[in-house]
Amino acid sequence: MWSRADLQRLFATPIWSGCRSEHRRSAPGPHIIRDEKFWLPLIAIYSAARQEEICQLHVEDVRVEEGVHVFDINSKPPRRLKNRSAARIVPVHEMLIELGFL
Repeated sequence: MWSRADLQRLFATPIWSGCRSEHRRSAPGPHIIRDEKFWLPLIAIYSAARQEEICQLHVEDVRVEEGVHVFDINSKPPRRLKNRSAARIVPVHEMLIELGFL
C-alpha cells in the first residue's frame, strides 16, 4: 500500500506531468504519453487489481456488460491468475474513463 505522499510524488513525475519524449520519459517536457507506464498505476489505484493481473489484460478483456465498462480478469491462456477465485469482473472506474482510458 502506497502512502498518500508516495502517490503524490509518483504522479508529480514526468510520466504524468509531461515528459520530453517517448524515449526521454524521465525528463520534464510537454508530452503525456498514455501507454502502459501511464495507465498501470492508475488502473491499480482505481480497480484494486493486482499488478500482475493488470499487466496481463488484453484489449478484449475490457468490454461492456449490462451497460457498464468492465475489466474481465480471467485465466484464458496465456494469462495466469493467483488462484481460481481470482477470476472476476471489475468495473472500470469513472475516473479512468474521464482520463481517456477507453
